[in-house]
Amino acid sequence: IIRGPAYSFAANITVEACTNSMMMGDFCNSPVYPFSCTTSDVNNALKATTVIKPMLENLMTCKSNFKTSCAHEGVPNVFSLDIINVAEAFTVTASDVKFNITPSNNTSGANDVSLMCFVRHGSMPSVTSYDYSSDLNKVPLVIHSPLIGRWYITIVPINLIKMQDSNVTVCYSIKSHVLQCPLGKTGPNCTMDIYTLQTLITSKECNSANHRQEFIS
Repeated sequence: IIRGPAYSFAANITVEACTNSMMMGDFCNSPVYPFSCTTSDVNNALKATTVIKPMLENLMTCKSNFKTSCAHEGVPNVFSLDIINVAEAFTVTASDVKFNITPSNNTSGANDVSLMCFVRHGSMPSVTSYDYSSDLNKVPLVIHSPLIGRWYITIVPINLIKMQDSNVTVCYSIKSHVLQCPLGKTGPNCTMDIYTLQTLITSKECNSANHRQEFIS
């Protein structure tokens, strides 16, 4: 630190990261499971949601390539979801929550386990740093007007310690629904229009060096 009329200092910032964006952990040996998305069947989707039918034509179902994921107490599984278009909302749900084996202590069941979901845009979420969270074993996580880009989803089982059996893991199926807005639409229920601004260059004089820019829709 140089003392004087003002204080100044120099600092070096070192960022450690995995060269592969789909790997994580201290040794970059823990995978991030990407979701793959397909267009949902409108008739089946009508049974599971209250969204009006015209909007369901833009409903995408996203899930991991693994039908079932399992984890021990406090051990996270990390997934990623790419939002590439303007979306009204996306949800994260868990189903078929169960133990891999029958616990020796039968006082608690899979319904007593907290399946904590932590979601963050653009970076890895954790128990202490996240944008959204929910216990998926109780209620799905709904994110309205999500930002375009990559979202990371961390699922962490909690309360397995009551089982008193170190071999017990919780298994579950994870799925996401993305309600995309039709082209040119945005906002609640995709009812707002998107206007594209264009640059219009007009010259005050013949000299092309003197000009101004106007943005019009």
